Amino acid sequence: MKKTQEKQKPQLYCKEKNLLQLPVFCFEKPNGQEKSEIFWEEEDGQKCQIICHSSHGIPGSLEQDVYAACMRLWILQGMKRFIEVQYSDIAIILNLNPTHWRTKIKKALFKLGDTRYEFTECFIDAKQRSIRKTVHFSLFDTTEFQNESKKGGKWNKNKLYFPDDLKINLEQKYYQWLDFQLYTSIKSGVPRRLYEFLEKRRYHHVEGTFSIGEEKLFRWIPLINKNIRMRRKTLKDAVEALIAVQYLAEYQWDKKSKVCSF
Repeated sequence: MKKTQEKQKPQLYCKEKNLLQLPVFCFEKPNGQEKSEIFWEEEDGQKCQIICHSSHGIPGSLEQDVYAACMRLWILQGMKRFIEVQYSDIAIILNLNPTHWRTKIKKALFKLGDTRYEFTECFIDAKQRSIRKTVHFSLFDTTEFQNESKKGGKWNKNKLYFPDDLKINLEQKYYQWLDFQLYTSIKSGVPRRLYEFLEKRRYHHVEGTFSIGEEKLFRWIPLINKNIRMRRKTLKDAVEALIAVQYLAEYQWDKKSKVCSF
């Protein structure tokens, strides 16, 4: 009976709440794009922006998955000040073949450490309970990569450290628990991002329905293709993927008000 109960325990990971809300991964930029910018104005007139710089290309779908896997490992390792990872650990957690994906995962980790974000008037400091005017950091502030020899060959041993701004918020428990098993069951890319965003907004529902303006949703994912029909199709495909895994029951789009309801 005990073994059966253990198997039923959810596989959890968590994310700092700013990173659930803000669009830090991009799904529509070509490989090699070194900069992305998102600007918007809040209802109170506050002007906000997120600028992303990376000499290795803007983080996208794979980097989103690798980061989620790292946060799963962070929990399994006792939520310490760093995460110790091997490329094969990440591949196995993501249900990928370690041999085939090792190099790609290695590059994704380098990209996560290299990419620099600039947040203006949109990053919440959980300790001060206020919005910071400007914040600059990478998702992993310091990355230590090294190879160690062991019988039969070499193996990689890597330590990933959080930047101070994220570390402080995580220490304040400003994070949200998420279902990793559900995450990996969802079709990759935008559907997984939509799951995380909707989970962040789960408690903003009215009678089980969460509604949001189409343009706001496009910004938060983000979907930035200039072709509005393509953006809507991408969103529709993502919603259908969430319905397929029974995370969502229904989706409606009001053509007149341009409001999406989940």
